[in-house]
Amino acid sequence: MSASKLEDRVARLETLVEDLMRDRNRYPAPGKDCRSTIGMFDDDPLFKEMTEETSRRREEERRQAHEEQQRDSL
Repeated sequence: MSASKLEDRVARLETLVEDLMRDRNRYPAPGKDCRSTIGMFDDDPLFKEMTEETSRRREEERRQAHEEQQRDSL
C-alpha cells in the first residue's frame, strides 16, 4: 500500500473516530444498564438448572469435538 493511500485511510479513520466521539457525548448512557442485572438470578433454582444443563451440553460438545479430532489425526 502506498504512503498516500495509507495517509488517506488514516485521515478517514480519524474523521470517523471524531464523529463517533461527538455522537457518544451527545447521547448520554441510560441510567440503568446491563450491570444492574448482575446477581438477579442468584436464588433462582430454574436458572441454576438451566446453567448446569448448558454447561453439561458444552462439555459434551467439547468431548465429541476432541474425539473427532483424535479420529481424524489417525
